[in-house]
Amino acid sequence: MSIHSRLALAAILTVLIGVLAACGPTGIIIPERPPEEGMMADMDKEMDADMSMSEEGMDDGMMGCTVTVIDDGTRYRRGPSRDEGALGMLAAGTTLKRVGVSASADGVWFEVEYAEGRTAFVHNSVVNSSC
Repeated sequence: MSIHSRLALAAILTVLIGVLAACGPTGIIIPERPPEEGMMADMDKEMDADMSMSEEGMDDGMMGCTVTVIDDGTRYRRGPSRDEGALGMLAAGTTLKRVGVSASADGVWFEVEYAEGRTAFVHNSVVNSSC
């Protein structure tokens, strides 16, 4: 992985950690500068482990979290990007179960359950999160 890719990954992780820290007391300290080269490999391993974690193994910190839509016409999308196709629009006040958090070049996205067993993504700027 190139140094630019690693720095971009570190920046995305810093944003994601900041969002998670804002969701409640986690004791996470956000670094002021990107991690050292040797630490990047450790971070890659941790991310791989986190990504492969099954739903049964998810941290209880996400359980019971919801998001509430701020504005009428908020789009929910197939993936965490404004380039992803919209699946539909939501009315202001709609509350959805939050099942995950993702970071992309477009910012931070919440993965939500909009129908039983069906998930989509909403940008964090168009919703209020319960945790």
